[in-house]
Amino acid sequence: MRKRMHITFVVMLLLTSVVMVRLLTLSLDVQYTAAAHSQSTYRLELSRTRGRIYDAQLRPLAGGRVRYKAAIAPSEECRSHLAGVMEPKQYAAISENLRRRSPFVCVVSSGDIEGSGVSVFRTETRYSANTVAEHTIGYLNGSGEGASGIERVYDSYLAGAEGALTLSYEITAAGGSLAGVKPTVTDTTANSRAGVVLTLDTDIQLLAEEAAKQLPRGAVVVMELPDCKLRAVVSTPSIECDSIGTYLEREDAPLLNRAISAYDIGSVFKLTVAAAALETGLDPTSVYCCEGYTDIGENRFHCSNREGHGDVDMYSAIACSCNTYFIDLARQIGGERILEYARRLGLGQSISLCDGYDTAAGCLPEPKTLDRPAALANLAFGQGELLSTPMHMAALTAAIANGGIYRKPSILVGLVNAEGEYIQKTETPQGKEILSQETCRVLTLAMRKAVTEGTASGGEGERVQCAAKTGTAQTGIVENGHKVLQAWYAGFFPYDDPRYVCVVLAEDGKSGGSSAAPVFKHIADGLERRCQ
Repeated sequence: MRKRMHITFVVMLLLTSVVMVRLLTLSLDVQYTAAAHSQSTYRLELSRTRGRIYDAQLRPLAGGRVRYKAAIAPSEECRSHLAGVMEPKQYAAISENLRRRSPFVCVVSSGDIEGSGVSVFRTETRYSANTVAEHTIGYLNGSGEGASGIERVYDSYLAGAEGALTLSYEITAAGGSLAGVKPTVTDTTANSRAGVVLTLDTDIQLLAEEAAKQLPRGAVVVMELPDCKLRAVVSTPSIECDSIGTYLEREDAPLLNRAISAYDIGSVFKLTVAAAALETGLDPTSVYCCEGYTDIGENRFHCSNREGHGDVDMYSAIACSCNTYFIDLARQIGGERILEYARRLGLGQSISLCDGYDTAAGCLPEPKTLDRPAALANLAFGQGELLSTPMHMAALTAAIANGGIYRKPSILVGLVNAEGEYIQKTETPQGKEILSQETCRVLTLAMRKAVTEGTASGGEGERVQCAAKTGTAQTGIVENGHKVLQAWYAGFFPYDDPRYVCVVLAEDGKSGGSSAAPVFKHIADGLERRCQ
C-alpha cells in the first residue's frame, strides 16, 4: 500500500512539472513574440505640424509651406540608385547614413530622386525664407510652444491641431529594412489645416515690407477703412522665425515689434491739439504771428523755422508744422482739454488687437504736470512726457479719415477648422463718434495742404493724392555723438475718398518728411496700382 502511494505521488509530481514547464514555455513564447514584433518595426517621422496662421484670403502665413523630404532605406541597390540621381555634394552629405542599416530622412529639392529604397513626400514646414509678417506671426520656443505674437496668443488652438507624417518599416534582425516591402504611411497632417485667420493681406504686407527696406529700424502700419482692419504690419529689422537665437545679442533689437511699441511722437500729436481746439469752437482761420520762437517763463521754445513763419492760421500751421502756433493754441484751451481728446483718440491706453495681443499703452502726462506752462508747451507740439505707438497713430489718423468715427485696429478674422470652415468669427469693432465731421473736414484740408505745400510733400504719390502729417520727435538720447530723433509720417489716401491709412515710423531718422515720407509714397503708389 505504501509503495503504491509513493508511485502515485511521483507520477503526480511529474505531471505537475510538465504542466509548469508548458505554461512557462507559452509565457516566454508570448514575450518573445511581442519583443520580436517590436524589434521588426522601425518608425520614422518625416514631419510634425501644428495649426496654420492664415491671411484674410486663407493664404498660409505660418505652416502649409512645401518642403520635400526623402525617406531612405539603405541598401546596395539604394546607394547605387542615389549615386546616379543625386548631386555629388548632396550624396556626400548623406553618405555616412547610407552606410548604416536603419532608414533615415533627408531634405531634397523635389521628388525626382524617388526609386529603389527611396520614397519622397511633400511635407510641411512652418516658416521659410520668404515668410512675411514675422513679428506679428511670432515664433516658437525650443519645446515647440508659441513664444511670441499670434503663435503665443493662440498656442492652445494651434497645438491642438497637431498632425504628423510617419513611416513604419518592417526590418530584419540585423536592423535593415526588408527588401521589396514598402513602408506603411500614417499621415494626420491634414489636421493642421485648422488655424487662425488674420486680417493681413499678403500682397499688401509684401508691398509694405519692400517699402520698409528703406528703414534700418522702424515700423509700418497699413489699415483699410472704414473698418480699420490691419492689412500690413511691419517691424524692421526683419527676422527669420526659425533662427531666433541669432538675434538675441544684437544691439538693433530685431526681436522688438516696433509697430506696437511706444515712441516719442512729436508733431503728429498736433492733430490731437487741433481737434481739441476745433471741438471747443476755435475758428481755424484765426491768425497767429510766428516769430520763430516764444518765451514761456525762463524757457525759450523755438519753431521749426527759426526765422518764423509769419502769420499762420490752423491750415498753414499744420502744413508747416509751426510749434509756436500750437503752443499758443494749447494755452488757450488748456491741458485738461487736450488730454481729454487724447484719451478719446485712444492714447495712453493699450489697444487690444485681439484677445491677449495688446500694444504698449504709451504715456500721457499727468494733468497736474501741465499746470507748469513749460510742460504744457512741450505737450502742444508732441514732446515731453508723451509716448505712443505706430498702431495708436494709425487709429488716430483713421478717426479723421472716417469723419470722426474712432475704431480700434483689429487683426483677427476668426478661427477655422481643418475644412476651412469658420468655427469662430470676430465681429468688426463698433465705431464711436468722437469728433464732428466739420472738425475732420478742417483737419483733412490742413493735412492735404501739408502734402501740397508743407512738410509732408515727400509722401505725395505719383498716382494718388494723399493727406498727411509729419513728425520729428526729440528723444533726449545721444548715440555716437548725434541726437536720436524719431521720424513719423501719418496719412491716408485717396484724399477725396479715403480707403487706406498708412503710418511710417523711421527710428533714429532725420525728419518725417525725408526719412518716413518715401516709404509712405512707395506704399500709396503700390496700392493705387493694385486697386486699378
